[in-house]
Amino acid sequence: MKYLQINGQNWDEIDEIRLDDYLAERPVANYLLVDCQDIEVIDLKRLIDSVRSRYILYRGATKEQKQLLDEFGHFDISKIWEFKKLAQELDFMLDDLVQTQGFSATPDEAARLSDNFQGRIERHGRYEMLIEGDFPEETVVFDLQRLVKNWSRNVYVIPFRRFYNAPGRHKLIFDYQTKGDIKVTYLIFTLDHQGNLLKTDRITEKEYLFEAAVNVDFQGQVLIQGKGTATLGKVWTYKDKQGLGWFQAGDRRDITSEGEAVHSLYLPGKKKEKLIVGFSGNLSELPHYERQSMANYGFPVLLFCDLRARGGAFHIGKKTYEETLTALIDEKLTELGLHHQDLILIGWSMGSFPAMYYGLKMQVGEVIAAKPLLHLGQVTDKVEVAFRSEPSMIEARHYLTGNYRAEDTAKLDAIIEEALASSDPSQTNFHVFMMKNDELDHCEQLFENLKAHAKSVSIRKEAGFHSEKIPQMSRWIDEVLESFD
Repeated sequence: MKYLQINGQNWDEIDEIRLDDYLAERPVANYLLVDCQDIEVIDLKRLIDSVRSRYILYRGATKEQKQLLDEFGHFDISKIWEFKKLAQELDFMLDDLVQTQGFSATPDEAARLSDNFQGRIERHGRYEMLIEGDFPEETVVFDLQRLVKNWSRNVYVIPFRRFYNAPGRHKLIFDYQTKGDIKVTYLIFTLDHQGNLLKTDRITEKEYLFEAAVNVDFQGQVLIQGKGTATLGKVWTYKDKQGLGWFQAGDRRDITSEGEAVHSLYLPGKKKEKLIVGFSGNLSELPHYERQSMANYGFPVLLFCDLRARGGAFHIGKKTYEETLTALIDEKLTELGLHHQDLILIGWSMGSFPAMYYGLKMQVGEVIAAKPLLHLGQVTDKVEVAFRSEPSMIEARHYLTGNYRAEDTAKLDAIIEEALASSDPSQTNFHVFMMKNDELDHCEQLFENLKAHAKSVSIRKEAGFHSEKIPQMSRWIDEVLESFD
């Protein structure tokens, strides 16, 4: 390897350093910029093993190098390597969105019930546990085992490598409700990697900033006292970048009257004939086309990211949220002098639902839905959505309904059908890419029925499961977008 580029605290100061010197000195850097053309795989492994709190951004990787780098969630930036404003691009791509997945330890996932607990317990799916009883003395309900381990589960791009080497103040949010005279207390134990107790934080507030050292583990314990019920939910750090500031998903953040945030990114284009509106999928990783490729065709792009729950909540929910989102689309249309028929709504997987939902409601010109997930009841009942053969937890069902009940399945499944029944799709072209063996949802019949009402419905089918054929899907999206050029 000839050299390794790193950036220091000032983006105007980009230093060059040899691999062996870097491994010996470990200089402070936010990102590592690596040209792979002159690196042997064995040396690349050494570098990856040494990295814990930053991302490797690379170009020119061989198939073997890329497979190794992708396994650990690093990023190929070959297409933007020569950008004059590379620093700003990386800050947006990686810093602002590094924590979109959030950390969450939920009762059914991380809890070990106390053998001595005598109260009544109801499990509400993965997300909640109801406790009821009379507890004159402070009583242990359950232990939360290895919080960091549980936060890390099922995330392909591990967003918290910074966590291990980011000392400072960290924000925890405790999700619980009580009825009656009952008090909930959380104990957070900080331990070193040998299991020695370093300190204990006793927390009675629902939001808490605590001091964390480098290279530590966390465990927890939930205590209750009094008479009544307590519904215990997640311990999470969804919106705080571990002391690094509050992230933004794009260049705009609108807050609804009910306190929900609508995050959007607008990329002005040179052509004004169309407006592309893209919806992010499950946020364990943002696919490349959502970030850059849609802008390749010269049309303006308005991209929405749903960060309201771990994994997103399908860009729907309260009336004020949906009204704010559609108002942002209409605002851009007015600026461009366009109409609903000039809209191209696009999304894949989780993003396919809002593309269809708002496409029907707004009676747009084009809807592009790849690997569609339209029956929200069936999809969210599975709790985990596969991505690149790794399951990724989503909390959409709990966010949208407030519960995790079997009777909500039919209601959630009917959302798209109801939108179809109340709209006129006769002027809309639907472009669909679906997997024949999609284990998460089966939408073929819905689109077959839609053919009788829509202007057109074209369906591309590929053999495989939901997380497969991503390159083929990306090429298909390119082909569809190119057809509007």
